[in-house]
Amino acid sequence: MRWLLPVAMMRDGQLEFLRALETLGWSQSKLAKRLSVHANSVSAWATGKTPVPGPVRAYLRIALKAKGLMTENFERAGAGTYVFLTKT
Repeated sequence: MRWLLPVAMMRDGQLEFLRALETLGWSQSKLAKRLSVHANSVSAWATGKTPVPGPVRAYLRIALKAKGLMTENFERAGAGTYVFLTKT
């Protein structure tokens, strides 16, 4: 879902929040499940009805860094290299 809203009208952290979701390829419902919060909470953050909580912003920053590290490591590994990932 895309939002067309002047940046000057966005709440603190809202633009960062929306960009993070887009970069990670996460939907609002996927984030709600990951954080164990109601989808209405995530929607309120996305629309600017309520500010994005600091811990949520920190979580998204960590996820973005992890994605960057994974992308960097895959690019460095090159073709023919296999990487095994395990879910913990």
